[in-house]
Amino acid sequence: MRLLFVVNEAYFFISHRLPIALEAKAHGFEVHVATPRSKETEQISRVGLMFHAIPLSRSGLNPLRDLGTLISLMRLSEWRKMGKMRKGSVCLVAAT
Repeated sequence: MRLLFVVNEAYFFISHRLPIALEAKAHGFEVHVATPRSKETEQISRVGLMFHAIPLSRSGLNPLRDLGTLISLMRLSEWRKMGKMRKGSVCLVAAT
């Protein structure tokens, strides 16, 4: 079984969700993390999780940029026909 975390900031994933991801990995899940590339993303790969760089803006006010994010997530979902996958989002982008 595969588990995909979609996160808008890698540092937040590391500080709040990494223990959950590692526990899932210990129980046999193939854990994937989709987040924008940053200095913290290397740590995600270093602990054995699959990192996927996606364009994701925290403000979410540019429809074309948001469309790019949507397309990236759709491609990721189809990536290698990921089969059965549990997906979860952390810190969804809020528009004002």
